Formats: sequence, structure tokens, C-alpha cells
Amino acid sequence: LTRITPTDLEFNAGGCYTKDPLKVGVTIRMQVEVNEPAKFLINVLRGRERYSVEELRQYLYPEVESVARGWIRAHTAEELANDISLKEKFELSIEETLKRTFKQTGLVFLQIRTIEMNLEVLDRINDIDIKYTLLTKETRAEAKGQKDYFDAQRELDLLTLIKETAKVE
Repeated sequence: LTRITPTDLEFNAGGCYTKDPLKVGVTIRMQVEVNEPAKFLINVLRGRERYSVEELRQYLYPEVESVARGWIRAHTAEELANDISLKEKFELSIEETLKRTFKQTGLVFLQIRTIEMNLEVLDRINDIDIKYTLLTKETRAEAKGQKDYFDAQRELDLLTLIKETAKVE
């Protein structure tokens, strides 16, 4: 970390509830780097010789998870799945929340590289929705087919009646 190069950190927050409330998981890949090595050495290393990327991830995890849970709770699963602009809003939220921590530790937030949502619940709902949409379309198609058949049969019966009436006349 003291190389002062960008470092990728991955955070997983499972079991977060959306506004719906549906349970989703989120994986966040964030990029940070040491901006002020002196602060980092004094406030983070504190005399230790080593500080791994994993230790930094664990140090930041509670704050990142808290922001992620609050952010997810403010949106529906549908919004999370379809609104691309939410990534930028989340990035701003993370940056604002971690501003004090980063300032104290000499780190700087660079970017959110990716946000991956585990929306299995939404996938199940969509699968059910697709199933019933298909059943509805099949039923409507069958009903239309039967209606067309009965209309054609009625026309045939009417023509047969007209022929018989003509014979009788």
C-alpha cells in the first residue's frame, strides 16, 4: 500500500433489503490509493511493518457496508436493475461517507469500478411474470382462434340455411 499505487478493494454485502422489500446482495469493487503516505504510516500502520490490502478492506468494510445497505434500502429492485445512473449516485454517497476516514488515514477515493447486484429474487419474479404473460398470450390466442372458428362455423351454418331456404322456396 505504501507504493502509492491504486488499490482495488472488493466488498460484499449480502442480505440487503430494497425498498420493495426484496433481499438482494451487492459486490462493490472500489479503487483507493495512498494520497498522504505520512498520515497513512502514522494513523494506519501505527508502527507495524506490514498492512495488507485485506486488512485495509476489513478496516473500511463497516462503513462501506453501511452506505451500501442504506443506498439499497432507498431503491426498489427494479430501479437497481434498470437505472444505470444509480452507480454515479452511489459513488458520490460512498465518497461523501468515507471523506473523514480517508482524510484521517491519508487515503483517497478514486472510483467505484463495478457494482454487481445479485437480484435472484427479481429474476424469480420476472420468471413468474414471463410464465403468466406467456400463459395469457396463449389463452388469448386460443380464445381468438376459437372465436374465429365459431364465427366461420356460424357463417357456414348461415350459408347452409340460406341454401336450404332457397331449395324450399
